Amino acid sequence: MGMMTRPIPIAIVGAGNVARTTHIPIWRKMEQCRVVAVCDLNRSAAEKLAKEYNIPNVYESLKRSGEYHFDYFQ
Repeated sequence: MGMMTRPIPIAIVGAGNVARTTHIPIWRKMEQCRVVAVCDLNRSAAEKLAKEYNIPNVYESLKRSGEYHFDYFQ
């Protein structure tokens, strides 16, 4: 039996079309990764994208995301 590891937490920076059509779909295909946050200066855009993809955390700045450790930002 293989060793269980936690998924790699991914934060998406920017809630625009590239995030929606490219970054998030690619990350979601990787079983070892989990998109856990969207960060955008336009909070309503970040909230909309997070809701669309069931992403649990939304931030307006990377500084405010300090409560969570991300292994990778896209």
